[in-house]
Amino acid sequence: MEYPETPPAMPVTPPPYEYNIPERAKTWLLESILTTIFLCLPFGIVGIVYAIRVNSLHDQTRYKESRHASKIAKRWTMIGLTIGILNLAFIAIMIYIGSMSNLNLSGAEPLYF
Repeated sequence: MEYPETPPAMPVTPPPYEYNIPERAKTWLLESILTTIFLCLPFGIVGIVYAIRVNSLHDQTRYKESRHASKIAKRWTMIGLTIGILNLAFIAIMIYIGSMSNLNLSGAEPLYF
């Protein structure tokens, strides 16, 4: 009596561990620091605070909150950037208008005794 051939046994390997760790969200830290130094101090500081929170929340496996902190950091950084650029444009316009006028802005007229 002939028996059908049995297939060779498959090697038992454990399934690979799959961690569903999402990619780390952008921190916006560099942009926030530059905005704070050069353009708008208050909004840049708020951006820095939220930018720092992105990494700490991601390390605590609070991924949704980390992405939310990244969005808030971006928002405050962009607000500071916009206000800073508008401020610089306003200053440049005022300097241009002042230079085109014929007003004597150097001070009072000299006094003669």
